Amino acid sequence: DDQGLKMGDVIEHGRWGRILGEIGERHEQFDRERIVEQVRASEFPHKPSRLTGSFAFARFEHADNFHEWRWNHGSKQHLYEVVPVDPNALYHLGFMLCLPPFMGLEPLAVCRAYWNSDRHVFGIDLVQESYQEIVYDCPLEIIRVCHEQ
Repeated sequence: DDQGLKMGDVIEHGRWGRILGEIGERHEQFDRERIVEQVRASEFPHKPSRLTGSFAFARFEHADNFHEWRWNHGSKQHLYEVVPVDPNALYHLGFMLCLPPFMGLEPLAVCRAYWNSDRHVFGIDLVQESYQEIVYDCPLEIIRVCHEQ
């Protein structure tokens, strides 16, 4: 729960991995994240893990749209503008549409596209069609509270 966070607070990295670890295979994203992490560890070990990283959107309008959609579907998380605590931390810029499943395509191919930041893998320009997320290998500092509803 992120209630009460304010400008200057730090969001620790690894929250997503802790949530998956606590819920385990009962979590609806467990299998997806297991495959994504297996591909990262074996083929992209220099990239930060989604399980130990922290997440941000590359563009505010994408974050705002995603937040509104999630809010309307029952998620009551808040929206913050953030910066990495360590400006030199490793990060990965990925297209969220490249997280499996994707239109019946083979999951490993989709995961490779995510870790390669392959914007044309599906025959469309993902810069126009998909939200981009940044996975940082460090905590994030809140520099602005955008939505507190």
